[in-house]
Amino acid sequence: MDKDLERLIKYIRKEEVALFIGSGFSIKAGAPSVWDIIDAILEEGGQSFKDDLTESDCKQLRLVSEAFVNECDGRNDLMTLLKNLFCFEPKDCSDQQTLTKIPHIKQIFTTNYDTLIEDAYPKSKCNVVTANEGCAYTDAHSTTIYKVHGDIATLNNSASIIITDSDYKNYFKNKHFNLIWEELKQAFIKKHVVFIGYSLEDDNILDIIKTVRDCIGSSMKGMFLVAPHFSELKKNKLKANHVTYIDALAEEVLTTILSSIKENITDDVRHNSVSKETFDAFVELNGNILTTLRKTEDGNEIEKLEVKQGQKRNDTISCTIPNEIMSEINDSHFNDEMTVVGSSIKVPAYKIPAEKMINFSHHLNGPKIRNYHPIHD
Repeated sequence: MDKDLERLIKYIRKEEVALFIGSGFSIKAGAPSVWDIIDAILEEGGQSFKDDLTESDCKQLRLVSEAFVNECDGRNDLMTLLKNLFCFEPKDCSDQQTLTKIPHIKQIFTTNYDTLIEDAYPKSKCNVVTANEGCAYTDAHSTTIYKVHGDIATLNNSASIIITDSDYKNYFKNKHFNLIWEELKQAFIKKHVVFIGYSLEDDNILDIIKTVRDCIGSSMKGMFLVAPHFSELKKNKLKANHVTYIDALAEEVLTTILSSIKENITDDVRHNSVSKETFDAFVELNGNILTTLRKTEDGNEIEKLEVKQGQKRNDTISCTIPNEIMSEINDSHFNDEMTVVGSSIKVPAYKIPAEKMINFSHHLNGPKIRNYHPIHD
């Protein structure tokens, strides 16, 4: 595993990560890309409108939309165009679904106008903040999704959408977003922030990073950006802004994160690396498992563990058995006996002491619920 991804996963396992999600995260589900929005505005504006823009201008959504509003007198027309673009039937929402299975992530900031992320969560498990008023209703135990540029639900109020160059320049003075901006700054101080769905050409993500850095300076924690196949020029831009680049697709990274947490979740709760609430949510989401924990001097002990009523139970046990024990088993030198379930019949068996097993693990419906390494236990 890439060392930077491994480091990121360790932060996530300790609930120390917030996400910052861009438009690229929604494209697989059928949402329009930044380029789709630009093309639609250019088409709506007509040929004379296109001719008035430079080739460079046509590559930046904020400049194209600004020109459209100014030259076509079309702020309301721009909102109508956006409504039409985002009126689509979602297709593949697997990335959003995977994200909901990682309750370790409690804060998600997004510049996306669509509602794909919040739609993937059960309503009782997430709070959606589209303007300052929503900041009063966040819940520390649920995931909060901050729509920092507004969303399609607020398109009727054109002042609450950030899209034009003027919108961006006035963003930090916008009365609709100043409390969200404060939440964002606090996230950069308290959490490691991971950017997903950004290409550096869209959503002016570097502007946000630089502005946050100017506000809070060295108090910022680490930043990561996940995207495939960045050029050396883009990598150097990230490095100059102290952003660690992970060369991968979002779906690959999310799948790897989820698999790693499944392997470590019970160790993490035993050692108090993750909260009881997050542990309970994770094993229920990913294994239909209900547990009872007991606090000890060293951390937490799992007292009771069961699969939810009506759900299937699938136990997977694996271990390495030393050669000397295997030779005794092969020679039928049994040292114990076992009763056949539902009868009084006993059959020969070989009982292996725990300290003799190597890399013993027990998975229940996916999550690993027991791990045993003689060297460490």
